[in-house]
Amino acid sequence: MPGRQHFNKAMNEVHQNVLQMGVLVEESLEKARRAFEEKDLVLAEKVISQDHKIDEMQLLLEDRCTILIATEQPVAADLRVLLTAVKIVSSMERMGDHAVHLAKTTRRTSQLPNLDRLRTLILPLIVKGNDMVKDMLTALANHDAELARKVAGRDDEIDDLHRELFETLINFQRENPEYALQTTDLLFLIRFFERLCDHVTHICEWIVLRETGEHAELS
Repeated sequence: MPGRQHFNKAMNEVHQNVLQMGVLVEESLEKARRAFEEKDLVLAEKVISQDHKIDEMQLLLEDRCTILIATEQPVAADLRVLLTAVKIVSSMERMGDHAVHLAKTTRRTSQLPNLDRLRTLILPLIVKGNDMVKDMLTALANHDAELARKVAGRDDEIDDLHRELFETLINFQRENPEYALQTTDLLFLIRFFERLCDHVTHICEWIVLRETGEHAELS
């Protein structure tokens, strides 16, 4: 029994640490959104400089899960928890990279007033993406497979918005070739945020797998 209690404690610590990493990612994305919206270059630099914390947490959690699998040889539900934790933190690390990309795009485009209209059009995509992250973390914290399914279902809306923005940016680039480089920056930005929401969907799939054992394809 003491051995099992020790293992249960270690599993709970893994769950809590994954949530802590998720909160770091959520905070980074929200700071990056604010920097983009408010043209706050100081805040953008903070997002970039603090990304190493997310990277370090990913490595620590992957190592911890690997050690637990090797030493405890878990089966069934316990093994699912550890395997999905490794996948979840991998996606979270990439989401943190997208926050950094948003911050760097802010640094390169914020001083160009002619791009303000485009930036305003892009902002709802960022807000919707960040909202998906927040709700995904709620599903993760509460072991809520049903909420995870609902969050993943919002990815289609993100895809539609991405397509609309892509056409708008291409038309602007065609009409304003002097801003070709900066518009390309924004094209990459909306693509990366579309990918961020794909990562959220994948995490939702792993939440469903962890809680139910079902391999759900929610994308």
